[in-house]
Amino acid sequence: MSPVFPQHIFLFGLAGAGKSYLGRIIAERFAYTPYDLDRDLTPTMIAAVAAGKPFTDAMRDEYFEVVIQRIAELASLHPRLVLMQGAYRERHRSRVQREYPEMQFVWIDAPLALIQQRLSMRGDAISPEYAAVIMKSFEPPPPDAKRLVNDLVAHEDLAKRFECLFRI
Repeated sequence: MSPVFPQHIFLFGLAGAGKSYLGRIIAERFAYTPYDLDRDLTPTMIAAVAAGKPFTDAMRDEYFEVVIQRIAELASLHPRLVLMQGAYRERHRSRVQREYPEMQFVWIDAPLALIQQRLSMRGDAISPEYAAVIMKSFEPPPPDAKRLVNDLVAHEDLAKRFECLFRI
């Protein structure tokens, strides 16, 4: 059985789970255009991260309107997209799904200890301490959601795991 890949893929999950890393693998291996939606964080969200504060529902709602517009722009330019963003709330994932029914969401998950290790090595605005604060607001998807565990396996093995999600 060969995989049947969707036109648009949205990788979501906790900070440090490896969404961007997997997005690059998927883009390279399966000819998708990658886009990290964190590039479109609003100024209030950027300020919240800098202050170590979690996002409010109002911030997230405003941001996901930006996301909806960005996806439209990107989809008009690129036939195959892989998007990466935490998308911590189910209602925001559902909002995107309503707007783009062809969008396939994939939960990128990883062991907590590995996430913390990755975050401490990254050295960016998302510290392990800040990740612990925002982690509390993550709403796991329904049990039947596509899920890829990004643990300590080789690049090629992650690509194979991704393929397996789409075999018919």
